[in-house]
Amino acid sequence: MQFLNIEEIESVQIDHTSKCNLLCPQCARVYNGNVNPEMPIDELSIEDYKKIFIPEIIKNVKVITQCGNYGDIVASSNILDCLNWLRVQGSNANFNIMTNGSARNKEWWKELAKIINGMGKVVFSIDGLGDTNSVYRVNSNFNKIIENVKYFIEAGGKARWDFLVFSHNEHQVEEAKNLAKDLGFIEFNVKKTNRFINEKNYQGWVKTELSDRVKTKKTEYTIQAPTKKYQANSSSQFDDIIKEFGSWNNYINNTKIDCKFRKQKSIFIDFEARLWPCTWTASGMYHYGSNSQKNQIQKLLNYYGFDFNSLRHFSIEEILNHEWLNKSLVKSWNLSMESTPVGKLMCCGRTCGSIYDFSSSSDSNRERILLNAKY
Repeated sequence: MQFLNIEEIESVQIDHTSKCNLLCPQCARVYNGNVNPEMPIDELSIEDYKKIFIPEIIKNVKVITQCGNYGDIVASSNILDCLNWLRVQGSNANFNIMTNGSARNKEWWKELAKIINGMGKVVFSIDGLGDTNSVYRVNSNFNKIIENVKYFIEAGGKARWDFLVFSHNEHQVEEAKNLAKDLGFIEFNVKKTNRFINEKNYQGWVKTELSDRVKTKKTEYTIQAPTKKYQANSSSQFDDIIKEFGSWNNYINNTKIDCKFRKQKSIFIDFEARLWPCTWTASGMYHYGSNSQKNQIQKLLNYYGFDFNSLRHFSIEEILNHEWLNKSLVKSWNLSMESTPVGKLMCCGRTCGSIYDFSSSSDSNRERILLNAKY
């Protein structure tokens, strides 16, 4: 059974670039306080966009989301050109853009608002206030972010504030929400992070304190999960999974898959113009070192060929009709991870399985607060 065909696609998510101005410690582009050395620096070009957004796609796609695993559009050299090209080609899709917001000038943000033209929004990921945002968003400048927010909103842009909660910022949630309303944000999202459950837990280690060590060029410190009120469901769900299934691998092998991207009729394009079924399958490509997700993706590429899903080598229709996306991926959801030649992906079971709420964007892991009634 095919994952999706061209006529079905209504949403495209893009990781436009692997460039970023920040070094967030739990991001896949960061290792030991520096840029992940296994990750190439690249970004999509207008020529790539021409291969992605053929007329059949432009005609049907309702939402184009710029949200990556590795980069941020504020660090891109050409994102405005690519977005403007889409509008010139007749795209009436909503442009939903996720960013840390800590770069660029007034004219850049005004131009972005002009291109979006009320069809979509910018989501500013701001995890605290002036004294806390940079604890996780390493190298960010809170005053610069607020300045850019004002430029964008004053130019007619619609904006949402996403607040990822940690122990060091949870006392500021209410104050941040009030500031968001004063600034003209249309929405405020309280997000519960799942990233304190990681590979060592998936491999069966005993769960310890929910914390991570942060290393920057200037110092080292620890970030911790918030109190239970703001903890993601994944923490308690992980414990339940181990009790019921005995191990994480047993859960992945047995859980039923209800694919989120397939239900949304969506595909994902990474910064090297590779087409993936979703952001989660793509994210393991350049994880540092060795882990389950990365090893499975390497196995997939070794079996089908390194460029099998590259839009720089094949058309979007050829990739969607390739054996993996045309048949084997959906079939694998009823197999085990050990099945050959390519079994169920761990990320499929983790993200779209029956019990575990992995995504911090899922309804169960966020509180969505509307701030402006007219929207």
